[in-house]
Amino acid sequence: MSSEPSYNYRPDIDGLRAVAILSVVLFHARVPGIPGGFVGVDVFFVISGFLIGGHIYSDLQKNRFSFLEFYKRRAKRILPPLFVVLAILMPAAFFLMSPYEFRRLSSRALATVLSLSNFLFWRKVNYFQSVTESEPLLMTWSLGVEEQFYFVIPLLLVLLFRLGRRVLFSAIAVVLVVSFAWSAFQLSHNPVACFYLLPSRAWELAVGVLLAISWKPLLHRRWLASAWIANLLSVCGILLIVFSCCLLSTATPFPGPAAAAPVLGAAMLILSRPSFLNHRILGSALLSYIGRVSYAWYLWHWPLLACLRLCIGDQLPIALALSALLLSFLLAVLSYHLVEKPLRASRRAAAPLLLRYAAVSLAMAAVFLFIYKKNGFPDRYPQLTAQEHLDDALSSNPCIMQRNSLTPPSACYDPTLRRDKLLLWGDSHAEALMPAVKTKAEAAGYVFSSLLHTGCPPLIGAARYDHDDPNYYKYCLAFNKQTLHSIVSDPATKVVVLESWWESTFDSEGTRQLVKDGVGPQPSRDIAADLQLLDESLRQTLQTLLAAHKSVVVFNDAPTFKRLPVLRLRTSQNRLRLSLWRLLGRTDDPDPGFDLPSDADPLHSSVQQIVRQDALAEPGVEFWDLRKSLCDSPDRCRYREGTQLYYIDDAHLSPLGAERALAGWTPPRPQ
Repeated sequence: MSSEPSYNYRPDIDGLRAVAILSVVLFHARVPGIPGGFVGVDVFFVISGFLIGGHIYSDLQKNRFSFLEFYKRRAKRILPPLFVVLAILMPAAFFLMSPYEFRRLSSRALATVLSLSNFLFWRKVNYFQSVTESEPLLMTWSLGVEEQFYFVIPLLLVLLFRLGRRVLFSAIAVVLVVSFAWSAFQLSHNPVACFYLLPSRAWELAVGVLLAISWKPLLHRRWLASAWIANLLSVCGILLIVFSCCLLSTATPFPGPAAAAPVLGAAMLILSRPSFLNHRILGSALLSYIGRVSYAWYLWHWPLLACLRLCIGDQLPIALALSALLLSFLLAVLSYHLVEKPLRASRRAAAPLLLRYAAVSLAMAAVFLFIYKKNGFPDRYPQLTAQEHLDDALSSNPCIMQRNSLTPPSACYDPTLRRDKLLLWGDSHAEALMPAVKTKAEAAGYVFSSLLHTGCPPLIGAARYDHDDPNYYKYCLAFNKQTLHSIVSDPATKVVVLESWWESTFDSEGTRQLVKDGVGPQPSRDIAADLQLLDESLRQTLQTLLAAHKSVVVFNDAPTFKRLPVLRLRTSQNRLRLSLWRLLGRTDDPDPGFDLPSDADPLHSSVQQIVRQDALAEPGVEFWDLRKSLCDSPDRCRYREGTQLYYIDDAHLSPLGAERALAGWTPPRPQ
């Protein structure tokens, strides 16, 4: 997306850039009707491969290629607008963000200037999750992919050029095929890495490189010079891109094979240069201008949207989102004319220019590292800082097992201990309750134990499948089988408490489903079948525990919220955010202390009803609703007491929240 016009300028390619950037920004603004607008990035990758590959190949043919000159052009094109955005964003963030948010942003900024932001986001966030909407530098993941491509493609072309065009073409074709196959494989094994990393994206760039290598020979093909063939290619190409924008969604496994349509569409449009659509529409003054400022627009639009969402803490109204896009376009125009064009016209020699850019990059990296080491300057908001770090104990808890982990530490569960035990079995929501349950258990004379695995509801014969981690459910099935065996075979375990984020299987995007042991995930989710499987597996779990003479307690989970409670607290304690809240037309209290639960919908109510009915239907099972102490009514649940939060995020209780949720509950006596 940062590629400059090629040595043989084509306004229609800038017009294609305009199509790509419009699809991306409208998708990010959540404009209805464009659920697959993220494919604009894939179009950018094809364009970059074509222009960058073409430029290198042309210089090699003329025996004038220079690595220094190549990186000089890339640095002049990419870095100045990026530096300007970072230089404005970071001081603004100091005043707008809490210490935790500012520290997190500094880590993203550091990764950005080191061309590694795609690696950081791969480890930290899923692009399609709503939490990423408050990541002001999320858009830089694609810059990381392109910048890594810039390190690979010149070396590859230089090494293969001497072997002839056919060998070069064949080698790039092999890269394309291998990368595409790897992308398809990763999609079902590690989809987040598939989205962010170069190996699974290289095929998209390779399509553009192959077009660049074969462009001149193709010009001599009569069939391609034919007007009706060119027009047919262009119409098919634009339809493939438009249909991808309209028919794909965040629930579509991506990139992999689903990315083939927009990539092929972009390739067709590049090939159909003489067509009416390319010449008259894509090559028009308006679209080609939007394409020329597209890089700056891409850099500006997301930080503006993300910062507004930090203030609002919710989805932006369409009018406000579109206003932010318009403002970001104006900033892009200013960046293009005041920064990009003048600096790209610089005649300074490559070596000293690259040294200057490297010096600026290192200076910025040092500043961002300093902010990170200073924890975002917590002295600005000491009370808020304490609330922001409530999750430290949860994230460092050794008793919650992660992927590939099935054996708990002996401090969490000791099967050789023969004193009466109360055992907590569940996922990270159970972990959040652990301090309060432990206090209650020990007060009742029990030794507290736990068998916890993140993302694994305590069910027999079923587990949650999530296409973000397609194999994770297998670990849950194995963990729960082992857990049940440990409980049943341990006579000292007298009470078993089951707690989970029961509703987590039923997300609104349709990316999760409940899968049956031995059957695995189905091509499409069947809500009715999922609900029935939940009912069957929970009943089986309860009956098995009762048959082993265990006292069983089932907790109905605490409410979850659409908006992070800590975001509300941040807005109320930050004067700038509070002023923007009012300026944006909000007249309500940004932090009333209570909110409407996000799981108060018919589907999630059905899940809660199943959990309740199954628990109450089995004699010897006790049911405790955590909502009873937190909610005044189904649509009004508290998330704080004074300035102390009951939640560490939108769903996990803080120690204070767990204590409040369990007020009045006492463990049952041993049978």
